[in-house]
Amino acid sequence: MIGLILPTAGRAVWVSEACREGIEAALALAREDGDRWADRVRLVPAAATDPDAARAEARRLIASEGARVLIGSALSEYCLAASEAAEALGALYWEVASVADEVTERGFRTMFRLNANARSFAAASVALVVDVLPAIVGSVERLAVAYERTALGTTVGRAVAAIAKARGLAVVAEEPFRTTGSDPSDLPALVARIGAAGPQALLATAVGTDAATIVREVARQRIPLKALVGAAGGWGGLPLRRELGALLDGVFSVNNARAWRLAPDGLTPAARVELERYRASCAARRLIEPLADRDLAFVGMRLLVGSVAPAAGSLALDDLRRAALALDVPDGGTVIGMGVRFDASGHNTRGRPVAMQWQAGTLVTVDPVELATHPIMEPSRTPADRAT
Repeated sequence: MIGLILPTAGRAVWVSEACREGIEAALALAREDGDRWADRVRLVPAAATDPDAARAEARRLIASEGARVLIGSALSEYCLAASEAAEALGALYWEVASVADEVTERGFRTMFRLNANARSFAAASVALVVDVLPAIVGSVERLAVAYERTALGTTVGRAVAAIAKARGLAVVAEEPFRTTGSDPSDLPALVARIGAAGPQALLATAVGTDAATIVREVARQRIPLKALVGAAGGWGGLPLRRELGALLDGVFSVNNARAWRLAPDGLTPAARVELERYRASCAARRLIEPLADRDLAFVGMRLLVGSVAPAAGSLALDDLRRAALALDVPDGGTVIGMGVRFDASGHNTRGRPVAMQWQAGTLVTVDPVELATHPIMEPSRTPADRAT
């Protein structure tokens, strides 16, 4: 039995639904393939309304329901809490979407995370500004960093600042902020402080309403940025597109790749076949919008029931851990372009974000070259320019 730990309240409920869709699509394809482990899977969801509830539900699923594996969690805070219970009770924690470095830095034997960590997102975000954008916008030497005070935001934001300085950029503003939810009253002043510092680019980690407010305020205050980069967080989400419309065009999102939004030529032949099957499966369920968390959950569950569990031969922790550590998927070997190779901490050393950009209302991949579908949009299409 596999326990499902996903937020059931708050700002990430839509992410939870996307993860559930990806898991169900993976199981459907596995059953088409006659995978005996897929037939043995019984998913038991948890009522995880906050991190404390996620921890309590993890204990219940393992101790009372008999779960040998937990999968989740969408938010780093939920993962950090629930995985403590899994470690204490000896159940595998198979994380598909959380980012905080701490997830795999606690010495846990039970923890495996598929996607890239905060440092990887930060490094990719800075590399976009330093290595890719100068050919389009000219050199960028002055950078501002803003991030929400969450496990995700703090780890990504601080890493962005440190890596930027190490690469010779002047970090002229570093602004952490509390998540504001429906009351983004502090963010206009924060954006004003950033504007006064005179950055050429802003790298921000935020979700939902906060990300929307940052974009609006950059436009309203006419801050002349060469680039606005969403470093992880919710910058590629459909709610943001619905809220901002054309104002979002030109904004970058450094995040996990979307299976619908990358060049298939960058995938291995087997992954291209898998991508077509996955797209068809989603289309049959009328899941036509590309969502990174759905794609991550799909890849995670496919690997769990199609590779790890069969190689383990059982759901005993030692067997699962051995099989997970032996997993060796090359770059381009999944439908989202990343490879999979876990180190002893459970960190996927081949997890990699990609750079995407909103263009004409669509999120497209612009870097790396082998996965890119579009060139970068001209710099005249930034939020401040469109506010004039």
